[in-house]
Amino acid sequence: MQNKQDNRSKTSGACNIDSADTTVTRVPVYSSAVTTGMENPFQRIDNDLSEIKRMVRVLMDQQSKPVKKSDLMGVKEACEMLHISSSSMYKMTAKNKIPMVKRAGTKKLLFSRAKLIEWLEEEPTMPVSIDTLVEQQLHLKPRVRRA
Repeated sequence: MQNKQDNRSKTSGACNIDSADTTVTRVPVYSSAVTTGMENPFQRIDNDLSEIKRMVRVLMDQQSKPVKKSDLMGVKEACEMLHISSSSMYKMTAKNKIPMVKRAGTKKLLFSRAKLIEWLEEEPTMPVSIDTLVEQQLHLKPRVRRA
């Protein structure tokens, strides 16, 4: 019976260890699959690093492309662009001093970014001295002297 058990273990690919001798007589079949299927951990790390570098390049390329903004903007954005208050903006639109768009059926004012830049460039700028500012203030608000 002992002999049949030894034969079965040899034919099935399992290790055969003699009772007197502790040497392995046959290499199991599954160990060769394990050694050939095992991946080098450094190769795996190198592959992962290459993949991360590729992803970073793709993200950098996407960020470097300019995001196309709509040419039309609302009052708030136009005020921020021109560095003026909303009340000044509404006064200028009421006097048609600034280019604007108003869609039919709505009350919302829209401003074209390109037209505002063009308007800014062609708008004549005047150098203002302190004397002219003082004169303007004196003419706007007459001083009342009390005796």
